[in-house]
Amino acid sequence: TKNILFKLKYKHHKNLSEVMGKYSSDFVKENIINKYNLQNKNYILVPIPLSSRRLKERGYNQAELISCGIDRERTLNILTRYKDTHRLKDAKNIDERHLELANSFDINKEELYEYLNKNNTDLNNLYVILIDDITTTGATFYKCKNLLQGHGFDDNKIFCFALAH
Repeated sequence: TKNILFKLKYKHHKNLSEVMGKYSSDFVKENIINKYNLQNKNYILVPIPLSSRRLKERGYNQAELISCGIDRERTLNILTRYKDTHRLKDAKNIDERHLELANSFDINKEELYEYLNKNNTDLNNLYVILIDDITTTGATFYKCKNLLQGHGFDDNKIFCFALAH
């Protein structure tokens, strides 16, 4: 898995992202969607965003492509990354990572409210599955989950999935 993720992120093997999402689809369905009875509920897959600089360098967001591989119709980009943080391998410890990620993310309210209106629902009835390629400290998921909670999302309706740890 590490070799695949390395190629995906640093060797520009974009096609691996969606393949890995399709490969992960059964796992997400079994361990999140079915386990928590989300099949007939409003849920979205929210990829962890890249900074604009990193997106420009890479040309794609691997988390978004993984999410699309799991379920393109439910993938919604409601998070934005404002801060260009160091790569995780450069962080010295979890506290440093949390500090670096402070105020890095925001919510794309326009995209969110468009989805809510289109699907005739509200935040109280919406489940979120955050999607990323890899997690090491969990700080990115933690920050994004807290951001969602701060905007009215129910803590018990936010799940996280990463291909590797």
